[in-house]
Amino acid sequence: MRDFDNPTEFAARMSNHDADVRSLVGRLVAIEERMDEQNRLKSLVFAEARVRTSISRH
Repeated sequence: MRDFDNPTEFAARMSNHDADVRSLVGRLVAIEERMDEQNRLKSLVFAEARVRTSISRH
């Protein structure tokens, strides 16, 4: 990378960075949403296992 850009080159470079950041944030949000869904499913499985265990003890 050069030390000095003209304003047009600088604006183009920053615009590309903005798009990269938006893309990265979008992917991270999608990953977090999938993880949240997986955690909800795991919680349901564990809750069901606890209920089945308590029923089988009685």
